[in-house]
Amino acid sequence: MAVMDKQPEVHMTSCSVHITCDPGNPNFYDTTLPWDVHLTGSGTYVHYSDGDKHPGHSVGSHGCVHLSLADATWFYNYVHVGDPVTITGSPRGKAQADNGYASFDLTWQQWLAGSANGPETTAAESLSG
Repeated sequence: MAVMDKQPEVHMTSCSVHITCDPGNPNFYDTTLPWDVHLTGSGTYVHYSDGDKHPGHSVGSHGCVHLSLADATWFYNYVHVGDPVTITGSPRGKAQADNGYASFDLTWQQWLAGSANGPETTAAESLSG
């Protein structure tokens, strides 16, 4: 994935990402969290969370990466839009190529195959190949 944008605070709800709109459901949430780095159009973020006992290392999330306050602050301050982010160990696997800037997951040949012009060779490739 790649960083799409970042905001010092984001209001997040389970209803907005189609998890549940029922406050009685254990998966319901409605919270505003700081130091949010946005990774996918479907709502994957890296952000601070005080409700995760093992931030950055557990499956205590609906898809976001939780960090401690110190780590979230550091990450937010040093990451830039377009920076690649690799998440390992997630049961969700890679983000789909049309979900944010996730096309970084494609090989060069896959990228070219999806081009409106089809696979093409540049002049530089012709000279070196």
